[in-house]
Amino acid sequence: MTRQIEIHEFSTGIVIETKADGSWFSRGFTGKYMNCTFDPIPYPIQEAISNRLFAIAEGASSDTPAIIGREVESQEECWCVVSIVTKARDESRSFSAYRYFCVEGKGNLNKILRFLKENPLQFNPLDEKTIGNPHLFIDNHEMKIPLDNFQDLFTQSIPVIIPFDRTCVPTVINAIAEEMAGENMTAWAYNVQALDKPASFYLIKPHDEKAEVIIRKSLSNQVILNRPIFEEQKIKTAVTSLCKKNKIKREYIQTLENALSNPDINDKFWQKIFDGQGLKKSKSEGIYNDEMMRLFTLYAIILPQTLSEFLTWLKGIKKDDLFTISDHFQQEILKLLTLEVSSKYIVERIELAVISIIPSLLKDDTIVEEVINLLKTEKSLWRYYYINRISKYIDHDLKLMKNYGKQKELSDQLKIFENESWITIRDELTIAWRIHSTSNKRFKPIPKYQVWVRLFDGLNESKLALFFAHVAYDKVPKDIFSKVKKVSFGSNYYCKIYDVNTTREVGIVEQFILELNELFNIKIDMKLWKIIILVFFCLGLGGLGGFFSRVFLFPSKLEKSANSFIQNQVKDLDNKDELKNKKSEIRENIYKTFDSENSKLIKEVFKCYPNPEKCEVKNKYSEQINIAVNQFDKTRGIILNIKSELKLDDNNMQKKLREILNDSKLNYIEAIEKNHKNYQEYWVKAIYKYQLDNDLTPDGIINSGGKTLESLKKDLAK
Repeated sequence: MTRQIEIHEFSTGIVIETKADGSWFSRGFTGKYMNCTFDPIPYPIQEAISNRLFAIAEGASSDTPAIIGREVESQEECWCVVSIVTKARDESRSFSAYRYFCVEGKGNLNKILRFLKENPLQFNPLDEKTIGNPHLFIDNHEMKIPLDNFQDLFTQSIPVIIPFDRTCVPTVINAIAEEMAGENMTAWAYNVQALDKPASFYLIKPHDEKAEVIIRKSLSNQVILNRPIFEEQKIKTAVTSLCKKNKIKREYIQTLENALSNPDINDKFWQKIFDGQGLKKSKSEGIYNDEMMRLFTLYAIILPQTLSEFLTWLKGIKKDDLFTISDHFQQEILKLLTLEVSSKYIVERIELAVISIIPSLLKDDTIVEEVINLLKTEKSLWRYYYINRISKYIDHDLKLMKNYGKQKELSDQLKIFENESWITIRDELTIAWRIHSTSNKRFKPIPKYQVWVRLFDGLNESKLALFFAHVAYDKVPKDIFSKVKKVSFGSNYYCKIYDVNTTREVGIVEQFILELNELFNIKIDMKLWKIIILVFFCLGLGGLGGFFSRVFLFPSKLEKSANSFIQNQVKDLDNKDELKNKKSEIRENIYKTFDSENSKLIKEVFKCYPNPEKCEVKNKYSEQINIAVNQFDKTRGIILNIKSELKLDDNNMQKKLREILNDSKLNYIEAIEKNHKNYQEYWVKAIYKYQLDNDLTPDGIINSGGKTLESLKKDLAK
């Protein structure tokens, strides 16, 4: 079967100067193509040329023409193009001139080569062509080209360099490249001295030995992929434009989405792209500007594993305007991802970054505040996908964990816990369900999850914070517990979350109430001041052993309080005998409560008077102080920032802080300026006491954006 095909062409546009002998030379480039048979030139061909996919390295053309063959496509339009590259001359130098031959559709490179074999054409500006008059070529059925002598080439890594002295004609190279490419776009180069993008070809046939050495050396400095990446220049342009321009165009984001969908583009390729834009230099030299902020933000979007590096980099930035640049950049990208661009692959990368960064905190918690800010900031790209997907996935998986903990099944229904970085976590957490929540047994807390309590509490994820506090602590801190279930003094000790019973921490005073509850065997719900009165009463009358003789032999205001308490417990009893017995029982139990075995507890309660609320943190005070000392770098950095903002010298800063924190021992120079560890605990304890005295959550830490920092700034400004 034969058919007639159209072969279009166009050439490099030059100003021609002819000589008397009929030869010609160039007076310069015109900036547009000449001798075109179609107009406009199809977009995929223009795009490939602008990405320098046909380019011979500058000055590398030889007297013997080079031939480059490619299939190019864009927006579902495909063309086969063969470029003949010829050495031409202008008034002072030689240059590479290109003549392109094009056939629409895939698989037509061999037809162009057969046409050129019958019509050996090179670059010739005097061979005039007109639009609408392509070459007409009769496409006869051709025989399959045997490749038996070239099977060794198929086992080599791409691009394959055919030795310069091995005989191989363009039609054979094309056949080999087509088989290597399969359904992908074919690309090969023949008789070339050097190429601008050698890694974008399947096969390369060098012109001579020198050319082979040059090409191999060039490839050794490039990222080699499974298949040639024809869109490299387009990707570079998209990255550059996104980072240098305020206006974010849809086509740039679409270019990145298309590139991420290409399985042949790996992380090494992306690293090369970003380093080529100056990222590596920025990281090593600490260059902070608008362009680098956008570039690093885009880097963290495209390569999820670099998000922690990005957040660490942000810690070194002191300019708020740069944070604003990143926030605005993320917001503009988010608009396109959610409204205009098919963004499956970019979104997958963003979600993977969030899924990975959370477990990473278990190993390194130094950026937990940065992660909180990232997932909490209104304009954050990562926040949007955390709130709308990731947090819901975590909640979904925890709801299924009761059955998984018992059966180790349901893995196909889990969304987050099947991710590689969460599998170990998933198996560790099963202990919360395996030990029956109503039994007296308690699994050994896993302290590393305390950082997740900080994370989820900072993100206002109260349920998650409560659950992981159950895993991380012996008892759930009251401030975490109360955000899910209202805490009433002397009651509301338990809360069920994800089918697990959690227990909140109990301070000295409440512990006293619990013991009274147990001894009385009835529900006691009494105000704090009544307990203090009873304790004060028992300790203030000279000995526990004579407690009852004094209570009932010496009427007083305190005696009335005790009698009132007893009366309150029996108010619902009508039977006189039962009433008498119950009163006697309660008196006996009170006596037992205040005997010598319990005197230590009573004395601890009494120490709290008249501020018993502060006793509630004593049982975790030592642990919290250690945590705060370990995180003192954060507190120290914020204090240094305050000093800089207020423009105070060391002596004035020390004087003011000693007055505000009410501790004359604080040494600003040693602890803050010199960062000596021996002085830091004094500061932590002073901050802890300051927080207690000012009704702030006591943890001994000054957090960025926290209420302690806000209060401290106000006091320093006075």
